Amino acid sequence: MPFIPFHNYFPEIAEKESRTIQVFNDPKLAGDHFLLMELFCDEPKCDCRRVMLNVFSLKRKSIVAVINFGWESEKFYENWFGSKDKKLIRELRGPSINDLSERTDITKKIFEHVKLTLENHIFVQRIKLHYVFFREHIEKLASGELTNISHSIKMPGRNDLCSCGSGKKFKNCCLS
Repeated sequence: MPFIPFHNYFPEIAEKESRTIQVFNDPKLAGDHFLLMELFCDEPKCDCRRVMLNVFSLKRKSIVAVINFGWESEKFYENWFGSKDKKLIRELRGPSINDLSERTDITKKIFEHVKLTLENHIFVQRIKLHYVFFREHIEKLASGELTNISHSIKMPGRNDLCSCGSGKKFKNCCLS
C-alpha cells in the first residue's frame, strides 16, 4: 500500500495547514524546524484511517523520522486488519515509529515531540479532515471521475456539516 504526500493533490491546503515543530530545550534539536508532512494510502477502497508523517528537518534538509498514526479505536483496527494481535493493533492505533523506514540519530527524540503534538485535538481533527479530502480524491481518480493530479477542494461553510464525518457543524468541529 503506497503512501502519497497530501500536498501532491492539495498543495494550497498543505502549504497553509502543515504543522512544524521547533524544540528549544534539547541541544541536539535546537535551532531546527521540523515539518510534519502528511502521507496517506492511495489504495482505492482502503479505509485504514491512518496517516504517515514524514518529519523533515529544515536544517539537515532530510527526513529524520517517519511516524505512523492511527486515530481510531483498537476495536476498529482489529476489524479492519482482521487480527486481535495486541502488539500489531497498538502499532496501527496511535503513534509509532515506522519500522520500515531508516532511522537517524534523532528519530527517537523527535518521535517524543511528535507524540505530544498528536495529543492536540485540533491538529488531529485537521489530519482527519485531510484524510477525508484525500480519500474522496483517490476514489474519484479510481472511478475515472477525475483525471487531473491537483485540484482545489471546496471547504465547507461554517454551518455545513463537517467533512470529517463527525455529524457536527463545521464551525463546531474542524473550523478551529
